[in-house]
Amino acid sequence: MLVFSSIIVIAGLSISCVFIYKKFTNKQKKSHQRRYKSAEKAFKLVQNFDNDAQIIVYLRKLDPFVFEELLLIAVSQNKKCKIIRNDRYTGDGGIDGRFILTQESGQLLYLIQAKRYTNHINNKDLIELSKKVKHEKAYKGLFIHTGKSGKATWQNMFESKNIEIFSGSKLVELIRYGF
Repeated sequence: MLVFSSIIVIAGLSISCVFIYKKFTNKQKKSHQRRYKSAEKAFKLVQNFDNDAQIIVYLRKLDPFVFEELLLIAVSQNKKCKIIRNDRYTGDGGIDGRFILTQESGQLLYLIQAKRYTNHINNKDLIELSKKVKHEKAYKGLFIHTGKSGKATWQNMFESKNIEIFSGSKLVELIRYGF
């Protein structure tokens, strides 16, 4: 009788866990879908802005996760790029997306880190991205931000050689024309 009761309890707990997991993953999927749709609208909107400054100001006001999605949409305009989205927005280890660029010489893995800054960027973020690029054996990391890149930033980038910074007019060009 005790064995039978234990089996019933374990089965009940298992069913409950499956139900909770499905509910949680459905909620995550809906969150991703909502942010993706918002990013699509934002992407179309910024295509109509007259100058770079308008685009940067607008991007700084976007939800950070919508900003990430918008950047992935921009990169996906290049048909040679295959986007790899994260399963979730938080706890992603600082990598907001990945893509594989197919060239005649082979496939190159890129990592994307997106930051919505209003002032100068934090160089620690560049160093962390560089470490992740090496760890994942990626070709390059794209550090895409809406802030200002100071002298130390450019020095760090030249030292690492595996980071490319997209800000200002280069960020706007990425959004308008893709990667």
